[in-house]
Amino acid sequence: MAMYMQPEPFEQAHAGMRIGRWAGAAVAVSVAGLLLLGIRPNRLLDLAKTSGDGLGVAPGATAAAPPLQTSTGR
Repeated sequence: MAMYMQPEPFEQAHAGMRIGRWAGAAVAVSVAGLLLLGIRPNRLLDLAKTSGDGLGVAPGATAAAPPLQTSTGR
């Protein structure tokens, strides 16, 4: 609500504002990554799947979970 109660900024309020080189590079990398992952996410999803395939159960641990107790609602 407070942002609507302030006077409107003048036309040249942010004319002299510039971001630095590192900030510009970070924005460019972020935009490129967003577009790449938004248009073609398959490569990242395949990488995650192949990375997860190498995970397994630790030695000595059981793979099966104990049976779940369900209530009958009575």
